[in-house]
Amino acid sequence: MSVVQQSHGEIIRVFTDWKSLYAPKNLIDDEQTASLLVDYVVKNYSGIVSFTALNAAVAALSSQVLKSEQQVAAEAAERAEARMRRDYLDSKKPQGYDPKELSRQATERAASQSTEKLATLNASISREINGYSRGNAFGSVDYIATESGQIELRRVASQHNLKTVAGAEAALEAVRVAKSKLP
Repeated sequence: MSVVQQSHGEIIRVFTDWKSLYAPKNLIDDEQTASLLVDYVVKNYSGIVSFTALNAAVAALSSQVLKSEQQVAAEAAERAEARMRRDYLDSKKPQGYDPKELSRQATERAASQSTEKLATLNASISREINGYSRGNAFGSVDYIATESGQIELRRVASQHNLKTVAGAEAALEAVRVAKSKLP
């Protein structure tokens, strides 16, 4: 009879490393299996537990230490069904209705839309003002008359609050009316 030539701690370390790195995935994970493997290694490998010795022990004792394909398939199906049930139960849970959060999101959307509309209105006012030009008797642009007309349109626009949507809408309408009255 052979005697184990390694410390108990070293045997556990080798066995643990082998199990995580090299052991077959279908190895039965219990004390009886570990005992069978260590006994085989002690008898056939002079009591030295190594990765090679453990691999040889699994090959020799495969019917006793490995799960059958049916067992592996049944365990996989069981895990899949448990995951499916857990996902189903998760889908039934309330989805976090928070009126304050919804109100905050609605306020942010409204502010964003308001900002976009204000930018569009101010761009329209600028187009109306910069689009004004006045020609002279010779068919070319009269730059002095054009500039004085644009100054008048800017004065009309500045009489309104261009930082609010309502003010910008009023300014746009006033600029259009004033533009139609200019020569």
